[in-house]
Amino acid sequence: MDGPPVLDLIPEFFLDQFQLIAQMALVMVGFLLGSSFTREALAENGRAILSVSLVGAIVTGAVVFIGLLMLGLTTPVAIILGCIAQQQTVSRLST
Repeated sequence: MDGPPVLDLIPEFFLDQFQLIAQMALVMVGFLLGSSFTREALAENGRAILSVSLVGAIVTGAVVFIGLLMLGLTTPVAIILGCIAQQQTVSRLST
């Protein structure tokens, strides 16, 4: 008894098509950012962009790791899953 269908708040269509909807949203964000991202903007904001990306990835890994430990998973499994979550964050930030 868990997940979105419990309260029927999310229509079944969205649950079936969630991956497609998420990818489309990422494509739109990437397109909008890419159209305004210039060499000058990178030179001006490159350090801030890198800092935000690194902090976001580290926080994601740490939150997943700590959350899984609190749920009772073993430390090695929590580390591995935290690293996977961190890698997913880095790959989404770099696209």
